[in-house]
Amino acid sequence: AATTGSEENAQLVDFTVDYGPAVNDTLKLIARTQDLGSVLRAIGLSDQVGGGRTIIGGWNTVHGRRLPLLVKLRIFDLTLTERSIFGRILNGEILKGVFDTAQRKRLNFEKAGCNLVVTENQLDFERFILQSEATGISGRVTIDLSQQTIDSRGSVVPMRQFNSYLGSLPFIGILFSKGEGFLAADFTVKGSLSDPSIKVDALSTITPDALQSLFSGD
Repeated sequence: AATTGSEENAQLVDFTVDYGPAVNDTLKLIARTQDLGSVLRAIGLSDQVGGGRTIIGGWNTVHGRRLPLLVKLRIFDLTLTERSIFGRILNGEILKGVFDTAQRKRLNFEKAGCNLVVTENQLDFERFILQSEATGISGRVTIDLSQQTIDSRGSVVPMRQFNSYLGSLPFIGILFSKGEGFLAADFTVKGSLSDPSIKVDALSTITPDALQSLFSGD
């Protein structure tokens, strides 16, 4: 468990971790929390996340060595503030009015996940996905821990279009003629972790096959 708040008003945060040797000279990591946002605030990493039921599973990829560590992260019912990187992307000028989440103070995502490779000074999010009823975000992130920098690129699409493409509903939203593509926006995030530069490209088309590839889970 972690603590949050001042020393006088400290509260315990539910967070369990099982890390240690496993079979065949491997290391395992299993961690769970019902409130990722509280954990991140308690350890001083971020105040821009709320909620988030989280399951983390990991193992080392080289026998006998602690790192690299391959981690699978799954999060449910996650909230991000408008000050977060994704809040700034969705509330920016390019996407204003395009997504239902635009200009909201808090952004709610039903689920999120990624595959993460942890090395001595670097975190490589090889693929991340955030999904809400209205919005889907997918991409890659590299964080340099020694330099405290971030390098990320990805795409934002209206999830209602994707759900329609899967056949659960008739096509709705911004759909191009003959069903050949959907609107999407690519973005890049680079610079210091504390204040990165965010660039969102103009809306462009993405094919149904590419859209399904972005958001199909493994």
